[in-house]
Amino acid sequence: MSDYSVSADQFHNLFMREIPFLDVRSEGEFAKGSLPNSFNLPILSNHERHLVGICYKQKGNKLLSN
Repeated sequence: MSDYSVSADQFHNLFMREIPFLDVRSEGEFAKGSLPNSFNLPILSNHERHLVGICYKQKGNKLLSN
């Protein structure tokens, strides 16, 4: 897997050309604010994001330290 990053100039060019953006945040996060010409295809639903938040508060990032 390779890392791919977009420079600020490249992003600005895409934005100015009104290229659509895919926003993978939850529906609630998307509703709070998004870029023009973006559409939402969430990785987690609002409910799933809520459950992950509860788990993280209870267990911290212990699951990530393996």
